[in-house]
Amino acid sequence: MPQQQLVIGTAGHVDHGKTALVRALTGVDCDRLPEEKSRGMTIDLGFAHLERDGCRMGIVDVPGHDRFVHNMVAGSTGVDLALLVIACDDSVMPQTREHLAILQLLGIQAGVIVLTKRDLVDDEHLDLVCDDVAELTNGTFLEDAPVIPVSSVTEEGLSELVAKLVEVARQQSRSRDGGYFRLPIDRVFTLPGRGTVVTGTVRSGRVSVGDTVELFGSGESSTGNIQREVRVRRLQSHGVDTDSVSAGQRAAVNLAGIKQDQLERGDELAEPGRLEPTRRLLVKLTVLKSEKRSLKHRRLVRLHLGAGDVTARVLLEGGEISPGESDYAVLLCKSAVVAEFGQRFVLRRLSPVETLGGGIVLSPVPGRTRTGRLLDLAERFDNDDALSRIDAYLEQQGVDALDVETLSIRAGIDPQHGSNLLQELVASGRVQPSPGGDGLYLHATRKQELKDRLLRRCQQELESRRPARMVPVAPILTAAERWTSRPAAEGLLDELDSQGVLIRRGERIGVAGETANLTRREKSTLDTLIGKCVAGGAAPPSLKDLASEAGTAPKALEPLVQVGVDTGRLIRVSPEIVADPDALDQVRASAVEFLVEHGPATVSNLKDHWHVSRKYALPYLELFDRLGVTLRSGDSRTVGPNAQRPLEDLVE
Repeated sequence: MPQQQLVIGTAGHVDHGKTALVRALTGVDCDRLPEEKSRGMTIDLGFAHLERDGCRMGIVDVPGHDRFVHNMVAGSTGVDLALLVIACDDSVMPQTREHLAILQLLGIQAGVIVLTKRDLVDDEHLDLVCDDVAELTNGTFLEDAPVIPVSSVTEEGLSELVAKLVEVARQQSRSRDGGYFRLPIDRVFTLPGRGTVVTGTVRSGRVSVGDTVELFGSGESSTGNIQREVRVRRLQSHGVDTDSVSAGQRAAVNLAGIKQDQLERGDELAEPGRLEPTRRLLVKLTVLKSEKRSLKHRRLVRLHLGAGDVTARVLLEGGEISPGESDYAVLLCKSAVVAEFGQRFVLRRLSPVETLGGGIVLSPVPGRTRTGRLLDLAERFDNDDALSRIDAYLEQQGVDALDVETLSIRAGIDPQHGSNLLQELVASGRVQPSPGGDGLYLHATRKQELKDRLLRRCQQELESRRPARMVPVAPILTAAERWTSRPAAEGLLDELDSQGVLIRRGERIGVAGETANLTRREKSTLDTLIGKCVAGGAAPPSLKDLASEAGTAPKALEPLVQVGVDTGRLIRVSPEIVADPDALDQVRASAVEFLVEHGPATVSNLKDHWHVSRKYALPYLELFDRLGVTLRSGDSRTVGPNAQRPLEDLVE
């Protein structure tokens, strides 16, 4: 395996000899399309490779015409070293400037400047071109780059160029296996007997034959949004079969289980579970100095991210960004994209189609966090303090809890380092474990926000079920699942209960200090029905009988009955029977005494002992079974573990 592997990307104006140069260096003609052959002009991306002195260099040849700059941007994704090509007979031209600006925006750090068609000019003209190049690259990453005149016809300067490429390549450092696998797709095709093949430059991590990877679609193809898992059937790098590929390598990936028409340039492969599609990106955006107008709030642009592009709207807090200036923004994309902290992007106008700026992704944004709040957090993302980024991402995440690994990836931090930093934040009180005990974490301010939401939801339920003092907990939990996990919601309700904010009794919940807020007539009716239950003792009237005496329907009486249960003045035995707590506790004590003295007893035995009908005896025993007062075995009951405990301690 060669010691050094990296990707070189060409750049430069149309007809400046980029493809001829690649052919002279590698013997590969990158113009593969019939239209390219007939027009003598590169339209789409071309690929070749060069091996010299222990260095294996993949070469991406890009089109130079202004109509195909979108293809150039796609091909420049993942490039380690730029080959800026300028023809000696033309010198610096419009796409030379635009391509250099794009390379700069994409964060490329190294490159070589090649002056092609050296055989067409004399030394004096070459000196003038060199002056133009020096002026062009002043203040850019190519300011001190080697400048090498060559001729693809006479081969003058080619050996010097190759030597310089090897020298610059050896100075580049790229982690081979660090991070998780990502590959932006820049080409899709089918091979007979093999199926669907995609190519791209591995952005990070490593993938091997047989691995399962996640496919993310661009969302603007005819097939719509795609997010699915596919299997890697076969791998090649530079036309040679290999068991695995890693960061910095050009790769051809043969995929199983998907057809060519379900894919397009701009889609992406990644290790499963690592990326999350989103339509919003928090970014730091720079407008090119060459722009004549400011970039306005809500401007529609073309976002080039990875190997794909999508229409997006720029949302600004300050209203505009002047030429040459930078500011924070939120990009609202027409369709879902995937991105990570620190990823570079380019923005171009929709019309006229020209590059206007670009920048870096500070955070992919899930959920519905307000734009203003996102922009308030931007500065905490835009620094090298990993602790600040974790804190900011959790605050941005809102009420959704995250695990350590996901949180670390979103903040651009190694998971082990992220775990240590997270514990620092927990110790400081800024971050808290999710109350669900599920290994997730919440920002402290967002946890309080969740509690406030739950409290408001309880109050809304109480209002809708007036005059109830307590309501079923199930609809509260169902609503909370739109904001967080069910275990987290359960944990938060328990915390609010222990803090005395809510009162929870089994499957019912209420707000502390809230009264039933009964009208005078409702209070009188409740007192009357409670009085009848007290008078009934072990055989209270049924709800149907109580409703009949009150001149109303049982359903209409139910809210008042529930108020009696919630306030502890009644105990619900069954849907049809409520009883006075003292009278029912006497029934319990009597049953326990009978069972201790006589041993196992049937419903009939206890019915006769209590002097009540089966209508009461069976519901009583079913309640006592649930509370552990009695134990059922077949048709008999025996003393249960809670037999000696008063009912008020058992009924929630």
